[in-house]
Amino acid sequence: MPARRFSLAPGHALARLLIAIAVAAISTTLALTEALSSVDDWLVDRRISFSRTLPDERILLVLIDEHSLSGHGRWPWPRATLASLIDRLDAGNPRAIALDLLLSEVEPGQGDELLADALQRSGRVVLPVAVEEERPGGVLIEILPHAGLAPHAMVLGHTTVAQSHDGRARGVFLRAGLGGPHWSHLSLALTEGADPLPLERLPGMAAPTRTVSSPFLWQQDRFVLVGAGRFVQGKRHDRVSAADVLAGHLDNATLQDRFVLVGATARGLGERLRVPAASGDALMSGVEFHAAVLDELHNGRLLVPLPLPAVAGLSILLVLTPFVFVWSGRVRVELLSVLAAISLTILITVFLLGRGVWFPPTAVLSVLILLVPLLMADKAWRWRMLADNDGLTGMANRRRLDRQIAIEWASTRRSGTSLAVLLVDVDHFKAFNDRHGHGAGDQALRSVAEVLLRHARRPHDLAARYGGEEFAVVLPDCDLDDATRVAEEIRSEVRALPPPKGLPAGVGPLTVSIGVACRRWHADGRAQDLLDDADRALYAAKAAGRDRVHGPDPG
Repeated sequence: MPARRFSLAPGHALARLLIAIAVAAISTTLALTEALSSVDDWLVDRRISFSRTLPDERILLVLIDEHSLSGHGRWPWPRATLASLIDRLDAGNPRAIALDLLLSEVEPGQGDELLADALQRSGRVVLPVAVEEERPGGVLIEILPHAGLAPHAMVLGHTTVAQSHDGRARGVFLRAGLGGPHWSHLSLALTEGADPLPLERLPGMAAPTRTVSSPFLWQQDRFVLVGAGRFVQGKRHDRVSAADVLAGHLDNATLQDRFVLVGATARGLGERLRVPAASGDALMSGVEFHAAVLDELHNGRLLVPLPLPAVAGLSILLVLTPFVFVWSGRVRVELLSVLAAISLTILITVFLLGRGVWFPPTAVLSVLILLVPLLMADKAWRWRMLADNDGLTGMANRRRLDRQIAIEWASTRRSGTSLAVLLVDVDHFKAFNDRHGHGAGDQALRSVAEVLLRHARRPHDLAARYGGEEFAVVLPDCDLDDATRVAEEIRSEVRALPPPKGLPAGVGPLTVSIGVACRRWHADGRAQDLLDDADRALYAAKAAGRDRVHGPDPG
């Protein structure tokens, strides 16, 4: 039998189905497991390079920097100093103030009372909530402002930042908390005031529903991507030193109706976050990052990742799109369909980006790009099959037959075995064709070919169409007696074939004449000699009355 192989070619429905399923499964797995997330992260980071965004003028940073420490002493400052800072900021009538400073410890003396009074007078100060392990490897605990201060804040907001696998800060969860996402992010809390928005109205990717609830689990919801790196170098938000505010150097008009974020940037104070920027990675303080979140939240630039089920569905749809044309049989159409799917993936990604939605395209693009060499390899195999196989019967053609005989003849030299060849001719085929038509003639040739293929069942056996109504069977490692037995079986099976479809049952049976040749390798011999021997034997079979097998002449 000829070698069978899965192909994308027409007629190989099972192969096409399996390839389509495999392609869909691979792209979905890559997308959902984030195996290519580093490339997707790089694509997200590139949007910063094309950004011409100016910082929101409503945001003001008040920084506890080196200048502040030199004027008011080492950190932590007395709570009375912080109370004075809040009073001076509040006098300018800002929209809200975020104090990004952990105030979980009680200060001896009257300082906490002064600070609590300042918080109460203002009524618009947001205080932070952090989370940390109680001890290394222990349970998580929330770090809140201590009980003397927390009730006087307008609201509390968490300050956790979501870092990618590469350590870069790219996003935040707008809600988070132990046991449930009850805290708004600090930047969101600034805009919400004392009236948090319902979770379902918030932007961001919803967290999967938890099957286990625990008060010790830090639960997060509504994830958004933040392009904080766009607010570095020359694009930074307005900022002023806390020392200048305390000294009365800041005009109240500068604070009017602004969002004020107070945080530490002095060396050794606060965390430093690595963010992707247009000119490479940059370091940002926590308060600067929260300002970036606030800016993008206000201006609708937060990027919302597409939910995972939608990513899976869109990925499957895109990678299966070219399979509508992949088995058309036309190479140009098939390759163009893959290129069109690649272009469509890019267009959809860009379209969604313009609407603040992020679809990670790398998994889909990788699979589609890999389809190109797969298609090329498949087409090369199909072209080779067309070059080596007969179009009518599907068996080997004369070109492949000549090559295979030469190979097997050379093999007999090493093995010391004999090589047999059968030449088969359909008797009176021209008359059959003229009487019953070419359609019946083609069916007759295919029926004979099926018989021959059934008898060329060993790995190196080959059945081929020799030309017209003549066929050949190559039988390596086969002596004359065995070759003659195979020839007789072929002749008997052909004689027993039913008439071609559409012809009356009374039509006489097909018969074949077969010439048999067999040789062992010798120095003066050629592969062509075998074909010549078989041709003479076939001529003798036809001369003796047809429908018979004839072996080589004794001489």
